[in-house]
Amino acid sequence: MASELYRFEFGGAPFSTQMDEDVSSYSTTTDPPNVRTVEGKWKTWHLSIPDPKVGGLAGVRLVRSVGSDGGPHPRGNLTAEESEAHGSMLMVAGPTGNPVHVPGIGDVDGGETYGVPGGWGIISRFYTDEEWDEIRATWEAWVRSQ
Repeated sequence: MASELYRFEFGGAPFSTQMDEDVSSYSTTTDPPNVRTVEGKWKTWHLSIPDPKVGGLAGVRLVRSVGSDGGPHPRGNLTAEESEAHGSMLMVAGPTGNPVHVPGIGDVDGGETYGVPGGWGIISRFYTDEEWDEIRATWEAWVRSQ
């Protein structure tokens, strides 16, 4: 089956992925879209973490957001304004046994905090040290490129 390049934004942060040209067999949710489809045929998608026990990016799922009739979600594609970044998102790295106080959240048992500019904090959870190093390197490269 042929594939198609989809381009998305989540909180203002761009990301791309190859998908089958026919996405009708992909998992669905009736949750409203929370990503903006910049390029791609199906316009309503939802980024979610169905099982919080699966760490890092492996636990993230992009599923089709649908209405009760199975068609695109009636909420429709997000606008560019709805997809804009809202300042920085606080991320927490993998547990280290050193509690961190996160204002507005409380004490987090272990980890390292890091402010992420430009909406790059697509998920907030604990990471392994290896995942955190890879994610932070990606963010820092993006920040330097701006």
